[in-house]
Amino acid sequence: MPRTTERAVVIKATERFLVNRLRLRAVSFKYSVHDEEVDFSIARFLAALQSQRYLEPRVHSVSGAVTRLDYYMNVVHNSKFLKLLRVTRPTFRLLVSHVQDDEAFRCTEGKYAKAPVELHVLILLMFLGCSGNACSKDHFSVHFEIGAGTVILYRTRAMKAFLRLRCAVIRWPNSRERSAMSQRLVAKDPTTPFVNCIGLIDGTLFPLECKPTLNGQDYYSRKGCYALAAQVVCDDKARILDINLGWPGSTHDNRVWRNSKLYLQRQDYFGPNEYLLGDSAYGECSNLVPSFKKLPRMTLGREEELFNSLLAKLRIRVEHAIGLLKGRFQHLKRIRLILRTKKDLIKIMEIILVATILHNMISEEMPRTWLDSIQHCECNANVVACAVCNSRSSPNALIHASESMGDTRSRRDELLFQILERSCL
Repeated sequence: MPRTTERAVVIKATERFLVNRLRLRAVSFKYSVHDEEVDFSIARFLAALQSQRYLEPRVHSVSGAVTRLDYYMNVVHNSKFLKLLRVTRPTFRLLVSHVQDDEAFRCTEGKYAKAPVELHVLILLMFLGCSGNACSKDHFSVHFEIGAGTVILYRTRAMKAFLRLRCAVIRWPNSRERSAMSQRLVAKDPTTPFVNCIGLIDGTLFPLECKPTLNGQDYYSRKGCYALAAQVVCDDKARILDINLGWPGSTHDNRVWRNSKLYLQRQDYFGPNEYLLGDSAYGECSNLVPSFKKLPRMTLGREEELFNSLLAKLRIRVEHAIGLLKGRFQHLKRIRLILRTKKDLIKIMEIILVATILHNMISEEMPRTWLDSIQHCECNANVVACAVCNSRSSPNALIHASESMGDTRSRRDELLFQILERSCL
């Protein structure tokens, strides 16, 4: 929708003010020579405004900056900085401070010094924040006046540095943190029946620009595009607790859940009576409560509709988290890497992981305990809990995946009964 510029607003207000003074002059007998000089000054000010295109001088070049990095750090306006890099300037400095001591940026004795860490992080953020041809290495090469291979090198270094933080940033909450989330839910709505909810789960797609070379038909999703399927679990603050990547776009959300460590090793992730909330795509189990599914030519009862509406009020937060992730990092809306081999798949997954790590780091400042847990962490997981990140993890073998139908129905039925009981009261 068109907006009135600040210049047009000032011109209109000045014209109105001048017209009112001239009308007052026509009917007033106490109009002095000084008043005429004021009117003349206002008229000259109005003529000056109308003779120039902009209200304030505009900066058209980077002549004041020594390098492109200096231009972004010291010349670019804060609003433009946010549009280009997807983060504010203080947040950018915070991100740099977390990776500036990483081994990827250390200089080797006897060789040339590496480029500043700020430039590495800047290129990575701009890459994740743009889509289409704007994220090509040639575009960045011309923009930063460096080689195309150097662009990839800088981006890879920054990605490696942030990937080393994944076990500290994307981590499953411990018992105290899970209890804190339950308390926040109750504080927001004392009547909520989901008092033991510790997370919100949903599936999402990361579209691919091109059809994968190997078994490309498996990646064709229900959205009419080739994509990677993923499973995202977040808390009530939209902080991502777990992300499961690498599935073809045609994979059903429930299949991803049934093959995830959260399901197969749920004794390490859930306490007694703790569960996630999901949509109707998921099947019932003891640690996941989905909404009631409406089948074709079938209507849900009033009780089931009430249950779904209450569940949706909480579950919508995971939709917000996914929207924030893809909205901030536009590259995830259409990934332009061609998937030919397993190595290409790993590259795509690393891009998504880095964006997820940045999402959590931007959402809230990293506590000191997060950084301490990075040491000696050899977690190569699909971003799930490990023995270092969570001391509660146990070496128990995988439990059997099957559950009796009586047990799976009891959780949702019990919550539905609580809702009906409270509504009757």
